[in-house]
Amino acid sequence: MKKLIFPLAAVSLTLSASAQLVINELLYDPSPGNDVNQDGEANTSQDEFVEIVNTGAASVDIGGYQVTDLSGNFYEFPAGTMIGPNEAVLVFGGGNPATTLNGATVFVGGPSLNNSGDTITLQDASFAQIDQVIYEDNSSDDESLNRSPELTGGFVPHTTIPGSVGSESPGTDVSGASFGTPLPSLMLSPATSSISESGAGNTTTLTITLPEAPESYPLTVNLSSDDLSEATVPATISITSGLTGSVLVTGVDDPDPDGDRDVTISATAEGFRGTQASVTVTDDGDVGTDATSPLLITQYHEGFSNNKYIELTNVSDDEIDLSNFILTRWANASTENFKSDGTFPGSQLTLSGMLPSGASYIVANPSATTPLAAGSANITSDITFYNGDDSVVLYQGDTIETANIADAISVTDLGNEGSDTSLVRLNTLVGFNLDAGSSILDFPGVWQKVSIAEVDGALLGEDNFIGSSILGVDAPLIGFTTTSSIVNEADGTVDLEIEILNPDGAAVTV
Repeated sequence: MKKLIFPLAAVSLTLSASAQLVINELLYDPSPGNDVNQDGEANTSQDEFVEIVNTGAASVDIGGYQVTDLSGNFYEFPAGTMIGPNEAVLVFGGGNPATTLNGATVFVGGPSLNNSGDTITLQDASFAQIDQVIYEDNSSDDESLNRSPELTGGFVPHTTIPGSVGSESPGTDVSGASFGTPLPSLMLSPATSSISESGAGNTTTLTITLPEAPESYPLTVNLSSDDLSEATVPATISITSGLTGSVLVTGVDDPDPDGDRDVTISATAEGFRGTQASVTVTDDGDVGTDATSPLLITQYHEGFSNNKYIELTNVSDDEIDLSNFILTRWANASTENFKSDGTFPGSQLTLSGMLPSGASYIVANPSATTPLAAGSANITSDITFYNGDDSVVLYQGDTIETANIADAISVTDLGNEGSDTSLVRLNTLVGFNLDAGSSILDFPGVWQKVSIAEVDGALLGEDNFIGSSILGVDAPLIGFTTTSSIVNEADGTVDLEIEILNPDGAAVTV
């Protein structure tokens, strides 16, 4: 299942009239032969568009504002361009359309909306982000993506929205109605609430209130949850009389120690604007499942430039043969392909050598320097050529298949959960699953995010230090107190001091 992410600027939006502006609809893949901009020529590039709506009660001067994509393409609105309350503007990719379409002012020369996925950003004249939409490939073929509920909700394919007309609706809402005469809005209360994922207190009742009577009864209200792995709602309810109806939200028990999760519940109905409410599903204290592999990933580090490392630790009581393990990297759009069989990673590394009980093994980027020089690692490999959207998966055995997964740093392509951070393993519980869209963020009880600065400043023997783990057992840690010195080649000498941290106090031969 494809996942859409639509973050909104939080602080800056509350400070100016720009808060009124939202990207409400975008079309990145017009169907062949569909002359969307109505200039007399169907063109799959020129008929792409971005729709921006002013949801507020005051006009906004958008002169100098830009609509941008990830490739650096942009459209800048001319100075003095005004967008009135409940009005929309359209930015088409090209062509020669009329100056208005469906009552909305038309502009031409927008960013290129990449069919394989893109990030479309609306920013003001000072380059502050106003709104942003991130979509993946195949999110919506031959139709637009539109917010549901209109103007406030998440992005879904146009034809899936109740009451929608056609495959896109440039300049109007999905039903073809003008934004200038907005439909009455449903109300869903309470706006925020909390339930447990299981047991007593795992349900809550939300109340839908109609601002006015519908044209006819019964009125069907469509409901959805944006995370069915955490909370469910009935697909529809019927209001047969009056102005209110009840919705039961039920928590979903899962075995993962995934912490508290916020779920958005949406309600839409024909003749009304939709609405949303937030329900927090609290974790019921699942302790998780113990990993069975003796070798686990105990630290992942995605530092500045080439400073990237993977720390593996033997968490068993016995020495293990590393040649029984394969470390792999699944890159970019293929980052979740390890969750099903029949696909292969972008790179792989068969390990070698014997690893004592409790000892750690470091894989470094060949150009890594901080906090550990590449030459001080056990091995260097292009496995570490990751950038936050690449999963790192460890296999036990000689074949790459889901049944052999020993451990994983699981991330998503657009989520970039592994970017600019270090992940330290807290215990030996399983820290991944094979669900589409899941990541290390679903296992906060297993993976602890640590800043780059905390790792760079860590001392030998501390858990944040690359090469030592709290899961190590009776394993002396050995390192030089000074990592570099300069001497003359003719007569120079230097004393190097070795630091040994030995948990059991036994003698160590270096």
